[in-house]
Parts: sequence; structure tokens; C-alpha cells
Amino acid sequence: LGDVYKRQPFLRPVFIWARKLLTQVIITGSEWILELMGYDVNIHKKILWITGSQGVKIINACLGWSMMAMYIGFLIIYPGNKISKYWYIPLGLIIIQFANIVRITAMALVSYHYYGLLDFYHKYVFNIFLYLAVFILWIIWVRKFGSKQASS
Repeated sequence: LGDVYKRQPFLRPVFIWARKLLTQVIITGSEWILELMGYDVNIHKKILWITGSQGVKIINACLGWSMMAMYIGFLIIYPGNKISKYWYIPLGLIIIQFANIVRITAMALVSYHYYGLLDFYHKYVFNIFLYLAVFILWIIWVRKFGSKQASS
């Protein structure tokens, strides 16, 4: 997304606002879940950690931009009820962000309990988790709201 606002500078404030909002939502949501689980959680800027761990840093790539774009793209190109898309797209984006909060929470837990495995879980397990969430949302769309002609 960084290249987009370099070519379209008027979009820069929108991307900065969205990045800050998503970062705050993810960090706050993860903090809330971890505290609910009884962990002592700390936040400094974009870093979230359980006391005694290295923690995780939320960078731009952690915000789920590509997952959200892929999800929106799937729904836009797949034929189906346009009215349903108006509510299903925002609902799916909320679900994707919730899945992302769960992912960051799990990364913080792995950082605390099994720091040596963090890189593996970050690259593979948690990314598969997000792709699976998008895939399930798309399958639900195809079965419930997609065009009957497109699925035959």
C-alpha cells in the first residue's frame, strides 16, 4: 500500500489514519484477551508483550492489508447479489481483523511460552490461519449469496 500513496499523495492521510486505527485495534484487542487470560501485558508504541517475554511488534505487514484486499477482490469478481456484498464485505473485514487479533494474541503467547518457535509459527501456522479464515468467508459467500450460474 505504501506505493499507492506515493503515486496518489492525497491518499497518504487516509492510509496513515487506517494504519494507526488497525494497529490500535489489534494491540488493544490482543491486550484485552491476554489480560482476560490472566497475563500481565505491556504495550509500548507498537510492541505488545507479556511480562517476561520478548513480545511482538505490530508492523504494517501485520495489519492484514493483503488478506483484506484478497477477500474484497474475491467478492467483487465473483458474481452474486450486489446488495449482499454491501453488508458481507464489511462483516468479513471485521471477522478478518478479529482473526488477526487472535493471531497476534497467539504470537504473544508463543513469544512467552516457546520463543524459539515464534519464527516458525509466525511464518507458517498463523499465516495459514488467516488464509483459512478468508477462504471460509469466501466459501460461505459462494454457497449462500453467490450467483447460482457461477457455481454450476
